Amino acid sequence: NTSITNLYNAFLELQTYMNNSVQELEEAWTDKTTELETAFNNLQTWIDNYFDNLDVQEEINNKLDQMLEDGVLEQIIEQFLQSTALWCFDTVASMKQASNLISGSYAKTLGYYSINDGGSGVYKITNTESQTEYQETLNTGLYATLIIENNTINFKQLGAIPSELSGTHNDCKNYLLKYVDICNNANTTYKLFIPTGNWYFSETHILRNYGVHIYGVGAWASRGFYGTRILPMSNQNYIWKFGGESNMNDTLLDYNAASPSNNIHDLTFSSPDYKISYGCLCLEYSNFGIYKNLFFKEIKGTALYIRSSWENYFDLINFRQIYDWTLPVVWFGAVRPIDGVSANISATSFDHVMFEETAGDLFYLEYGCAMVNCQFGEINTEMAIALQEGEERHDATSGDDFSTKIPFYIFKGNARYTTIDTINLTGLDSDKSRYFSALD
Repeated sequence: NTSITNLYNAFLELQTYMNNSVQELEEAWTDKTTELETAFNNLQTWIDNYFDNLDVQEEINNKLDQMLEDGVLEQIIEQFLQSTALWCFDTVASMKQASNLISGSYAKTLGYYSINDGGSGVYKITNTESQTEYQETLNTGLYATLIIENNTINFKQLGAIPSELSGTHNDCKNYLLKYVDICNNANTTYKLFIPTGNWYFSETHILRNYGVHIYGVGAWASRGFYGTRILPMSNQNYIWKFGGESNMNDTLLDYNAASPSNNIHDLTFSSPDYKISYGCLCLEYSNFGIYKNLFFKEIKGTALYIRSSWENYFDLINFRQIYDWTLPVVWFGAVRPIDGVSANISATSFDHVMFEETAGDLFYLEYGCAMVNCQFGEINTEMAIALQEGEERHDATSGDDFSTKIPFYIFKGNARYTTIDTINLTGLDSDKSRYFSALD
């Protein structure tokens, strides 16, 4: 019994010791935890106070001063300025004046003369002058090569400016010839887009062996919207002429310099203020062309002149308010002996043609014109001015009355093997034969 009692007492002493040890350990841990928490809070307070009181700008300035003294800062700035990144400029003029462009970099202009004027473009900077690409020369002697997107050049990218109908007019002739040079130099036919507006030209002769592709914004005449409008600068023979040229002695200068494969569409030709002697649009030795959705409106003179041209297709052509009684609306010129060809105009077709408020003869075949295998389909003259027999012709331009008392003709002159298909003569008198003069 004494042994059991002693063992029990030893166990109680051990239990008491363990309890005391655990209590001492808990008290010690609590003290250490409190010390650790206090130390952490002190550290956090120190860090917060450090950054709150830190003068970052002073540190930056000190570092920049050191980099400047070492030459490191100058190197970094030079590398940044003379990088091959895309640089943006307000205008072409500001791009030309830039000193930070190097060969291999790119430049984007927000306009040609001013921001959002329609002449924006992207250029690649090079130190090599190109004979086949369009370039702007920089003041540094480098060249900015225009990147032509979707094979299309905007007329405003070349520096052309539209004009108001009143006031001073900007002559766009040289800008159009600049486009022709670009095509010739690149030996390809880029599209030239002429935006909405009034575009004035002195006599512009377009000569290119592979033709041109010029288009604009088509007219919506019923709403009084004329889209891209081509006008003359003064009284002149023509606005645009495509094809060969002759000198004053009637000797052909370049018979082979024809202008084939023209694609001209969605334009309005107009001349309300000046006299056009031959035609707003003239074709001479111009072949394989497509002329579509053209609107000839308010013209003093002839709208369209064609001579010694072949395989041209005219579709959706509207002639309205052609004022001059003394000149035809469409004039087919005569073959000249020097031309050395038997057919002046051949394989040419007119489809979906409308004449409205026109004064002169509609189609005039000049004496000596040889017209072979041409076709006229769906020619609508319902709205043309219909003079009855005996009425006097009245010149809407000058106000003069003509003593000759004959009606206008739809076709006047001679044509050989010319087919005439689906001509609408609604609105003219019943004797329709008198509207055709001397057609074989």
